[in-house]
Amino acid sequence: MKLFTISFTFFMSTLSFSGGFLWPNVEYEYAKLYLLNIPFEGAEKLDYMVYEDGVYAKSKLGNGFDLSQDFLNKLHGTMARGVDELLHGLSKCFIPRHGIIYFDKEGNPVASLTACFECEKIELWSSKEILQHTVDPNNFDLDKADRQIKTILTAMDEQGVPHFDRPESYEAYVDSSKRYKNAGVMNIDMSKNDTLFNKHFNKGQIWLWVNSKFRGKNEFTESLEVKITGGGDKIMYNQLSDGKGSRFIYFSDDNPYMHEGTVVSNKVILPNGVRVGMSLDDIIGTFPVYDGIAWPEVINVKYGKYEIAYHFEKQTLIRIELRAK
Repeated sequence: MKLFTISFTFFMSTLSFSGGFLWPNVEYEYAKLYLLNIPFEGAEKLDYMVYEDGVYAKSKLGNGFDLSQDFLNKLHGTMARGVDELLHGLSKCFIPRHGIIYFDKEGNPVASLTACFECEKIELWSSKEILQHTVDPNNFDLDKADRQIKTILTAMDEQGVPHFDRPESYEAYVDSSKRYKNAGVMNIDMSKNDTLFNKHFNKGQIWLWVNSKFRGKNEFTESLEVKITGGGDKIMYNQLSDGKGSRFIYFSDDNPYMHEGTVVSNKVILPNGVRVGMSLDDIIGTFPVYDGIAWPEVINVKYGKYEIAYHFEKQTLIRIELRAK
């Protein structure tokens, strides 16, 4: 029986995209669906994946919709018929507004599906290799693809997940929904039981905060900066910056450490696992106890050696500010 199980699992994992497809190809505990790219702010800011290789889409909104097993069964069932057509897309555009993230027992993403239902196209990511496939548009079954999209949209209706034909309708929904509201400031003191930010971080340690997939790709560069004070004095400091709003500042002394930092990049991962693009609930989950405002706009936290401010918009982390104590 054990030999049969191993053989069957291997067979299922090697099914072709067109003749059959097993998705997701990893074990997961639960899945959530998120809206993204709302509003659409141009191709240069478009997120093509809701999550990939440790990076959350910066445009991912809120805490997501908890997906039922019935929804997942319908989604995975229709994908099992093959997804060549949907991976290729039935039109040339791709502005995805829905994304599903699959999480393991520890709450770590292990797979994702990003979809544009207007374009009838999906993108997949998995922590396990997805087998390559050969795309032959001449042999596409367009009727099957249309049925698959209709099956997914019907399941979304049953789940209460919004989908619209016009971008303005998405914007109106997000602007009016309580799911995406933030208000108030929450202050938390973790200085006595902090084990992650109870030391100052030097430049080498900060470099390690950059997602390993993007190190060495000029995401951050080092420079020597000069600031002129109101009294005319010059202050020199070292800076690590991505040129897009994220930076870490060190003063030039015998033992330079980060004095302050601003993070808007979703490619920086703090020691507690926090990164831009995470949901408010995810951030709250990093605290041992949280008894405060339900949907704060800012959470100020006093750690051992740093004070960190987490800024939220539409219940999504958009900026992190750090200052040494």
